[in-house]
Amino acid sequence: VVLLDLGRNDETFGYTAADLRTNLNSLAATVTAAGAATFFVGPHAVTAPWLSAIYDAADTAAAPLLDLFDRFTTAAPGLLSDGLHWNPAGQAAKAHAWVDLFDARPGKAAAGGGGGALDPDLTTIAGLTATTDNVIQSVASSWASRTPSQVKATMTPAASTLTAFGHQALNVATGANNTGFGYQAGKAFTTGANNTAVGYGAQQGATTGSSNVAVGYRTQFSMTTGSFNVGMGDDAQVLLTSGVGNVAIGRQAQNVLTTGEYNVGLGLQSQLNLTIGHFNMGIGLQAQQLLTGGSNNVAIGYQAQADTTTGSDNVGIGFRGGRGITTGTKNTSIGADAGYTDGVTASTGNTLNATTIGYRAQALASNVCVIGARTALDRVSLCLGNYGDQTGGGRGVFSLSDASVVPTTNPTGGGVLYAEAGALKWRGSAGTVSVIAAA
Repeated sequence: VVLLDLGRNDETFGYTAADLRTNLNSLAATVTAAGAATFFVGPHAVTAPWLSAIYDAADTAAAPLLDLFDRFTTAAPGLLSDGLHWNPAGQAAKAHAWVDLFDARPGKAAAGGGGGALDPDLTTIAGLTATTDNVIQSVASSWASRTPSQVKATMTPAASTLTAFGHQALNVATGANNTGFGYQAGKAFTTGANNTAVGYGAQQGATTGSSNVAVGYRTQFSMTTGSFNVGMGDDAQVLLTSGVGNVAIGRQAQNVLTTGEYNVGLGLQSQLNLTIGHFNMGIGLQAQQLLTGGSNNVAIGYQAQADTTTGSDNVGIGFRGGRGITTGTKNTSIGADAGYTDGVTASTGNTLNATTIGYRAQALASNVCVIGARTALDRVSLCLGNYGDQTGGGRGVFSLSDASVVPTTNPTGGGVLYAEAGALKWRGSAGTVSVIAAA
């Protein structure tokens, strides 16, 4: 797509409508040969003879001409001149290339010649210099003599699969299949490919990373060379630089993650303080909130493992599941508040290989398995076998139903404990059956 801004000039500067008509037709043919899809013309409040020339060219040119005056309100010229057409100095490659031919504002070429520096893109494409006496005529003549290859080399982007919308979005990108939507989205991307940045400052610092997705305010803001990361939510992965394969969904999810790999944080402030950890999964509001460098942890539920800092290989499932584990490893907590530190019967926080199953179950030592609740009033009974009233009205007891088939062969090593007709029996490896307790 080629966009040509004609400025506010008219015949008073010595450029006739006939000249304009001739050169527009020539330029349109050149643009078409260069492979551009559309040729836009913005008249910017020009006088009637110029408008007539543009309309005539639109009827006869080899490429489509669009009079922007027909598409916008009367306020459009100022908007277009200051926004859509503006081309900052030093930015030659664009997803959509354009040229400000002349402009009387400071720092731009003065209308009809005179002071003011030419737009860098203008000098590149039209071959002009800052000492040109008559910018209008020179531009028209230069453009009329441009070849299709010259236009294509200077006005089409280096990568034809860029999609950019927003100030400085994908400003210097040359990699393929990148999308930038929002203020400075993907601003620093160069050769990175297959990236999607949507939101103010999303992927603003990214340069060569590939296959990243950032949606939200400042998401992946600091990323440089990271790849295969997904961040969705305000400030998600905002400090991520070179991490790989991380997924963060939720405001401030993985907020300070820098070089960690293959972590998944789903929920508001999930993995909020994770920096260099690997292979962690936190699902739920503030799950693994304090985790910094631990690895191989799984937390599912509100504030699950919320106090874990550097522990590894832990599993916490349920409301605040495993929250009491800080630096411990290989712990499993399943159930609401299982493994949760409450300051009364608090676990040590650095237990090893402890398993807690059930509401508020606590492990106060390593290498133990706790099934049931924390206090006597909450304590549950464990039943093996048939359901029913097998606890005798007790609480915190172990109930064993009668064996449906009693053992008839000897176990290899150890023995078998079972109930038969209400009696508790033990069969040893030698075949001896002992009655431990009568019915």
